[in-house]
Amino acid sequence: MNLIFWTKKLRDLFFKRPEFIEQFNNYVSNKYKSKVIRYNARSEGYEDIRNVFIYKNNGTKISKEEKNEMKEYFTNRLISLNLLDKEIDDQVIGISKWLNKKFKYRTDISNYGRNEYWSSPWDMYEQLRNKGYILDDCLTGDTKIISKRNGIYEIKRIDELKDYKGKVLSYNFKTQQYEFKKILNWVYKGKKEVYKNRFLGGAEIKSTKDHKFFRLYRSHKKGLYFKVNKLSDFINNKRGFKSVACVNKIPSLNNNTNNIILGDKENTFILDNEDMFIIGQYISEGWSTNKRVFISGDNKEIREKLIFCLKKKNIKFSESKRKKHSYVEIFDKEYRLFLKLFGNNSFSKDIPSFILSLPRKLLTELYISFILGDGFVDKTEKNRIYGWCTVSANLNEKLMLISAILGEIPCNYLQKEHQGWGNSPIWRAEYCLNSSRHKDVLNGISKTSLLHSTKIGKEKVYDIEIEDNHNFVLSNGIISHNCDGYSCMMVYVWGLIGVPVGRRFVRAGDVYDKNGKYAGGHATACYWNERYNEVFPIEGSYYANDVNAEYEKKPLKENELYGDVWFYTNEENSYRGNKFWGGI
Repeated sequence: MNLIFWTKKLRDLFFKRPEFIEQFNNYVSNKYKSKVIRYNARSEGYEDIRNVFIYKNNGTKISKEEKNEMKEYFTNRLISLNLLDKEIDDQVIGISKWLNKKFKYRTDISNYGRNEYWSSPWDMYEQLRNKGYILDDCLTGDTKIISKRNGIYEIKRIDELKDYKGKVLSYNFKTQQYEFKKILNWVYKGKKEVYKNRFLGGAEIKSTKDHKFFRLYRSHKKGLYFKVNKLSDFINNKRGFKSVACVNKIPSLNNNTNNIILGDKENTFILDNEDMFIIGQYISEGWSTNKRVFISGDNKEIREKLIFCLKKKNIKFSESKRKKHSYVEIFDKEYRLFLKLFGNNSFSKDIPSFILSLPRKLLTELYISFILGDGFVDKTEKNRIYGWCTVSANLNEKLMLISAILGEIPCNYLQKEHQGWGNSPIWRAEYCLNSSRHKDVLNGISKTSLLHSTKIGKEKVYDIEIEDNHNFVLSNGIISHNCDGYSCMMVYVWGLIGVPVGRRFVRAGDVYDKNGKYAGGHATACYWNERYNEVFPIEGSYYANDVNAEYEKKPLKENELYGDVWFYTNEENSYRGNKFWGGI
């Protein structure tokens, strides 16, 4: 059997210790009968991680001068740590602990789709010299993200998420389920060049060119799988990105009882279908003054159902005598205050967060009622389209979230020039029942296309890092990706201080928590320790204190936190699978 990770430096080491060659070969031959497989990154659908060690994130090669600058930087730190006169095994753990203190990093413990863009060592070194943050993507401050706090849906701007106590909506590609996850890191990245990206269906994102999208692919051998593409890939090839992962249906929170402050006291409301119909009619056709609340409407059937609901709820009201431009006035004081929570006129209309967290059945009633009042339905077999319009941006945003909960997300766009009353832009939404764009490709996930991207100048940008999953869901339905390159940085720095390339690799694979529960995917720096003739993990994030405390005590192959390997890589070699390096 050929020796694994056979490089010139490692070969020289083997020839100095011929007894190890026999020991190593015997161990692998006895433990594993099958041949070691050379990992071919591109054919497996992964990004070739080896390029991360050679190229910067902007696509330019790391120069010899830049590499020497990094080497001098870290060598000087080693001198200050009094490590240069010690064994190289001690230098590795010493510099690794120093890196862990200097980088403000939190774990990103899943790599769904098993394909990532990782920061290059040079890019991370640049961040270390500045603020020490390891986060790649950047979005403008007005980017809206779906979140949950105290059991209630919220839509928050990314620049409002610093010290946020709630969780953001994320998607687990392995279990094909939506999950709410904590924000582990929030970073303001300063002003950067920003692109405005428009998707099929009207969704827009403003981001830097390094922003990443999940894209869906299908092959005969692998079936459906995911790759991550940068926005810069789209900019460079001038071609549209098809099959970008987007939301098709998100979970409902099923909160039916809400404590609501009306006036100077708190009231407990248990809302039902009749309430939902009244609310839908109010936000579409209602208005209010200081002491009065009205709901207008000339459609006889709709007016009769509204009156039926008011009577069933024992809400006092009066009905105008005129049949054209008719209206209903609400007299019940408590219910007037309740309806005013939804705005006073068409420009201020909104839907409070506690409504967004109701069961799907109640939201359906509200949604239909609103469309009956301020929408349209085309039932012809050819079209089968329904939609709605509003001049309120807040109301449009909340209606789009409700449509995501119902699993019927329409095309949504802002019409600035229209033939309607007034000069205010109108938000319009149209949903076609015949469209194949709304079909699930995964549970709750559909696909869209990135149509075009335009540079719009510099803006303040931000990034967040999410617990466990690599992504978060934007309010416009696009699934955004964030990633991790810390292990590459650590392995590269080991090379700068003299560790041979055959003794340092990045391991990407499954990990488990302390209870033995599967926790997703993770990239780990691995070092072959010459003193003990074993491979040890050295962590910067995932149970870092526990793992590093067992350095030279518990080899990687015996550590229960680590499961199956997807691949190993450094700047010279990549391999896939478990069957090498002592089974790690």
